[in-house]
Amino acid sequence: MNQDSAQASVRSLPASRIQGESRVVAVDRCPVCHGAGLRPAKFYTWYLNVGEPFGVAECGHCGHLFLSPRPGPDLVGTLYRTGVLEGYPEYVLKSYTRRLKDSFVEMGYVRDIRTLQTRLARGANILEIGCSSGEFMALAVRAGHAACGVEADPDACAKARAAGLNVFCGTIEEYAPVGQYDAVYSSHVIEHLESPVLVAGKIFDLLKPGGWLLAEVPNQLANAYVRRDRWLRRLPQRVRSGWSIHHLHFFSPATFRRLFADRGFEITWVKTFDQNPVSLLRRAIRWTTRLTFGGGATLIQVLARRPA
Repeated sequence: MNQDSAQASVRSLPASRIQGESRVVAVDRCPVCHGAGLRPAKFYTWYLNVGEPFGVAECGHCGHLFLSPRPGPDLVGTLYRTGVLEGYPEYVLKSYTRRLKDSFVEMGYVRDIRTLQTRLARGANILEIGCSSGEFMALAVRAGHAACGVEADPDACAKARAAGLNVFCGTIEEYAPVGQYDAVYSSHVIEHLESPVLVAGKIFDLLKPGGWLLAEVPNQLANAYVRRDRWLRRLPQRVRSGWSIHHLHFFSPATFRRLFADRGFEITWVKTFDQNPVSLLRRAIRWTTRLTFGGGATLIQVLARRPA
């Protein structure tokens, strides 16, 4: 099936499911640079198989890719709360729990704590945005820091609190303390949030002058492997599920840098990497692919600082 016929075959949600602003939201300005020159990204709409009325849009100014129209708060709430959305196969929330128990993910947390430790004094206050049930926070406390978290899911909050961790149950927009943290950490959260610009500004306000930010998101559509497979015309359309629409933003290294630089952060580095270790041969193949096609690996991290 070619891309045009596949796009034409995308099923729409019943009208009763999409009425009202809280069900589906059309975004008229770029969520990163506020540019108004938006255009449909038809290839990525097809590739992600998002299904009507949703689509992927691209900012003509900064190049940021994002869902528009996108699920509104009601649909997002239904998706996260039940794992089921009409017209989409089951969205398996338990996969997040499995990932958090995966040794590779814990290794990533240890790596990130070490990145922060080289810049923080022992006992520093670290805030995690989207802390889930507190795995990173527990490791940070074990490393000698004071850690607390913000989490919107009441069940995850309960698990973290049962483990003796300090968690605010709500959204980062609702979290009040400002200028209290030596570091803010976020892993695979910002791509889910409606307004990354507001969140980046909130993080700036939460940090003490001279405080550090370490944030990670997927490099979902700009990575070298997607670019290679698209160039080779062998990139398959994804199977539609809740995973098709659970990310509202698709950052590249450039747009993730811009998100924080435009909010006043001093950028130390932006890097891409792949999470899971592979053989030396596969590393060489991946390195060659990234060198040839650009775009970097599958994950993006930014390390940035609020000016002192």
